[in-house]
Amino acid sequence: MEATVVHQAIVATLERLEHNLDLLITSSQPSTVGHALTQAVLGVSPHLLSSHEYAALLAGLRVLCAGYRLDDAQFQRHVGMSRSELGSLVQKLQPPAEQILRNGRARSAT
Repeated sequence: MEATVVHQAIVATLERLEHNLDLLITSSQPSTVGHALTQAVLGVSPHLLSSHEYAALLAGLRVLCAGYRLDDAQFQRHVGMSRSELGSLVQKLQPPAEQILRNGRARSAT
């Protein structure tokens, strides 16, 4: 998940802050700081997508909305991942069952 846009933004921000002397990173491996911050973000928002995953999801939606009927090879060529890979990606975006139950209880209490 290192290739997420969030990770890239965190690293770029750290570099900019360090360049402007607003932040001093004393680690001998500055990339570990970006990685640690990315892991912290993923801990509270685990449904982040890489640039490739996001592009494939958009392409899959375009194919679906346009009503195209593609065989598996055409689908992979147009979307950038197989149907099963895209299905796994959709599963990744779904919240855990306990979160759904918790949200349902909160709505019924109001």
